[in-house]
Amino acid sequence: MKFPDWLLMEVEGNFLIRKIQARVAMEMISPSSKGNSVLQLNMGEGKSSVIIPMLAVALSDLSRIARVMTLKPLLKQTEYVLSQRLSGLVNRRLYYTPFSRKTRVNQDFNRELLSIYKECKMKRGILLALPEQILSFRLIGRERLSADRPLAGQLLDTDQWLQQNVRDILDESDEILDTRFQLVYTVGSQMMLDGQPDRWAITQAV
Repeated sequence: MKFPDWLLMEVEGNFLIRKIQARVAMEMISPSSKGNSVLQLNMGEGKSSVIIPMLAVALSDLSRIARVMTLKPLLKQTEYVLSQRLSGLVNRRLYYTPFSRKTRVNQDFNRELLSIYKECKMKRGILLALPEQILSFRLIGRERLSADRPLAGQLLDTDQWLQQNVRDILDESDEILDTRFQLVYTVGSQMMLDGQPDRWAITQAV
């Protein structure tokens, strides 16, 4: 009764949501411990194919966007599963906005991107994203502070709007939150390290 979209998912996919899956989904929608929550499931318990679509459709109400974060090798599979589960009777749109440092950014681009995000929220869509794309967009605004302050301000405002209106669902959180996924943008001209070459010559000598 509380989540009729789950029933539509069952009818569309010809499967039954198990009690453990519903219990895990409810815990992640409203964690008993306030704040972020991490849950671990055994392989084959329907984490990617059942629970994540359940979470996405329940969390994507008019007050926020459900953003599903996945790894690059799993992007196509995640996109296929979400479209299979949610684009039929459930009638939810799937949005994907790829972004990298090579993306040409201007004020028109930023306005268009923000309008897509607002449309996603209004239509209760699901936003699919890669962690490196989110970090890249976050860093590009800070990078432009030295060159184009008005544009940088708009990019940072868009990022701030996203952070206030998005609820993230992380698939394979141990990988996504690994330090290997940290993204650093170099800014300015190349400079030598402080204390060179003593800092490595002394180490090698010792």
